[in-house]
Order: sequence, then C-alpha cells, then structure tokens
Amino acid sequence: MKHVSKILSAFLLFFSLNLLAQESTVKGGLGGTVFDPSGAVVPKAKITMVGPIGTKTITTDAQGRFMFDLLTPGSYSIRAEASGFKSTEIKQVEVLVNRTASIRVTLQAGGASEVVEVNAASAGVDEGSTKLETSLNDTFYSQMPVQRNVTGLFYAAAGVNEGGGTGQANPSIGGSSGLENQYIADGVNITDGSFGGIGVWSRNYGPLSTGINLSFVKEVDVKSGGLESQYGKSDGGVVQIVTKSGGNAYHGQFSAFFGPQQFEVQHLNPDATGRLNQQGVAYHQGEWDIEGELGGYVPGLKNRLFFFGSFLPGIGCISRLPISMVSFLTHYWVRGLFLKSVMTMPLS
Repeated sequence: MKHVSKILSAFLLFFSLNLLAQESTVKGGLGGTVFDPSGAVVPKAKITMVGPIGTKTITTDAQGRFMFDLLTPGSYSIRAEASGFKSTEIKQVEVLVNRTASIRVTLQAGGASEVVEVNAASAGVDEGSTKLETSLNDTFYSQMPVQRNVTGLFYAAAGVNEGGGTGQANPSIGGSSGLENQYIADGVNITDGSFGGIGVWSRNYGPLSTGINLSFVKEVDVKSGGLESQYGKSDGGVVQIVTKSGGNAYHGQFSAFFGPQQFEVQHLNPDATGRLNQQGVAYHQGEWDIEGELGGYVPGLKNRLFFFGSFLPGIGCISRLPISMVSFLTHYWVRGLFLKSVMTMPLS
C-alpha cells in the first residue's frame, strides 16, 4: 500500500510539473521600478495589480523593483502607494504572452489620498529576453484588415514571407522553408508530425485544417530568432497561439461577417498550370459567418475557475477552374464551436 501511495504521489508530482511548464509558456509578466521625483528608488512601496483574473498586492524590494509573474495576456492596471507620496495609478498596461512588460513608476510628493492617473502607459523593452519576436493580439487584428483565419496573422510579423509550395498557411520564417516551423496552441504542439506543417498536412493538398478560428484567438506570438532552449525540432520560427479566456467579469460580444464572391475581383494565379496547386486554379472566394461569445467565472468559484465559449457557424465557398476543364466547380466548407475552461490558483 505504501508503494502504491509513493508511485501515485510521484505520478501526480510529474503531471503537475508538466502542467506548470505548459502553463508558463502561454503567460506573461508585468514588472517595473518605483522612483521618487529626484530619481531615487522607493523601497517597500505598496503595488496593487488589477487584471482579468483578479487582484494581487506586493511591495517593492530594496531596489524599488516589483514583479508579477504568470499573468493571463490582457490589459492590467497598477496602483503604487508609499508614505509621503501621492498614489499613482497606471491603466491599460498590455501584457503579452511569454514576455515581461516593464514600466517606470514615478511618485509625486503629496498626501496618500491624492491620486495621479496615467492612461495607456508605454511598456519598456524586456531586458531579460534575447529572442526576436512579434506579438499580435486581438486588439491588433480587430482594427486591421486581415484574413479571417489565424494563419493570416503570421504575415504581419517581421521576417515572415510566402512559403511557396508549402501553402499560405505555412510561411517561411527567418529564411527557412514553410515546413521547418513549430506551431504551439495553448502550450500544446500542433505541428504535423509527418511533414511539419500547421495542424494537418497532406502530401497532395497541402495544409488542411487547424481547428482554430480567428475569433477564438487572444494573441499570436511569432518568434523568428534567438529562441529559448525549450523550443527544439525547429529550423525556422516558432508560432505560439493563445486562445481567449474568461475572467472575474462577464464579457461577450455578437458579430457577423459577409464577403460574397461578387465583392472581389478575379484572383491572379501565378501557377496557372496547376503544377503546385492540384485543386485547380482559384478564381473567386466567398465567406459568411455569425459569431457569439461569452466568458466569465463559474458562480461560487470567482478567482479560481473561468470559462470562455464561442459559437461561430460559418459557410464559405470557392470557385475553381480544375485542370483540363473549362467549367467552374464550387466547393463549400463549414466551421463551428470552441469551448475552453481554465482553473487557476487565487492571486491573493
């Protein structure tokens, strides 16, 4: 019985360490230094962080520094308080995946009841990082004209180009071929084990599917150089995809999209012979969808268990002129549902 207990304990410990390692790859950090008006550091200042998954309070060290680790990507606010100084509140600090946002907090002399507010403070360079990466979050793609799929975001990053015969979903990153990248979604490697493409790759038809729609995505992080030691089996770049999550406040949205074939001009096809495109030459593509999403916390488990769900029924069609044929064929596809739950330890 004792041996069984030891084996079970060892298994649970190993499983917990794996979960912790996976969780840390889809989190970010927020830190900084507190100064007084003369530029001297302020030790033992009270720092309160408020974000999507709760509130946490710490104090600065002897060098005036503070750090919050393992934060869900999103927008946070920081409040700094110290005896003899006005309280300073910094709002809308963006935390990105696998990166530490660094801010400088300067306290002004005055009473603690007075508050200095700073909106949209700029985060400094992550001095502890050596990698070359581009982080693209939902704020970016909601304001920019990008394709309605997660792979369309890759091309907004530096060092990313068309992969040629590997298809649009598998770009060349840092000069490597499109099948030398590594793709990770919420800490899970989703790279095709046989060919190296994202999701499922076919020898005849190229990339088939990832199962991740754009409305499910919180952030895409494209690493093109200086990769950390935990990323192996990749001669190209590493793409991390983080899906949306719930929080301590209920949130949701409803939206619709339509782009009929009549709204676009005829596609230009550099490979009109079909040598690299065995599905034929594409001329027109149309797409329609309607989306609803809801996130928040499970009643009675605030600060501990969150949920997020998105329903995105959609239909698309593409008109092709198959090789050795003169009439158009139209192919249709559909897509659907995404659910996610996250359990976490309370912040304070």
